[in-house]
Amino acid sequence: MDNFEKVEKLRQRANVSYEEAREALDAANGDLLDAMIYLEKKGKVAGNDTVEKFTGEVVDYPAVGSKKDNSDKKEKKNADGKSAGEKFSDFCKKAWQKGNDNEFVVRHKDDVIIRIPVWVMIVILVFTFHITLPVMLISLFFSCKYGFEGKDDLSKVNKAMDKASDIADNIKDEFNK
Repeated sequence: MDNFEKVEKLRQRANVSYEEAREALDAANGDLLDAMIYLEKKGKVAGNDTVEKFTGEVVDYPAVGSKKDNSDKKEKKNADGKSAGEKFSDFCKKAWQKGNDNEFVVRHKDDVIIRIPVWVMIVILVFTFHITLPVMLISLFFSCKYGFEGKDDLSKVNKAMDKASDIADNIKDEFNK
């Protein structure tokens, strides 16, 4: 692209005179982008002028560093009026609260061996599942029982835990026969 074509493009895009476009290109050593930035710094390019792209499509671009209100770029809201980020945040808050309000309890016969918040048990399982799960499974055969206690209705989960204990007891009884 020769110098005249560059001046013409810059003049059209920045809406400046030939002289201003040539001066900007000279200051930018012939680079169109640097020339445009040069003109913006000089205040020759308006912040919200439309700029025609190479495709011929007219698009409204804010100037670099302009303080245009970006309120039109809000997060997409779902039917309930919350964004995905807000929903995830609410989920994390509820999970944290439930983890603090409820406890994981390990009993041997009628004695409580361990009572820890649910979130602690989750952390233990995440980082040491390869040790914790086998130990929990084996301890079922030594009359240990697992359950949850707390503010929430945990009867369904406790029923599942009781079934696991019953299965271990049945296997132990079959083995002892």
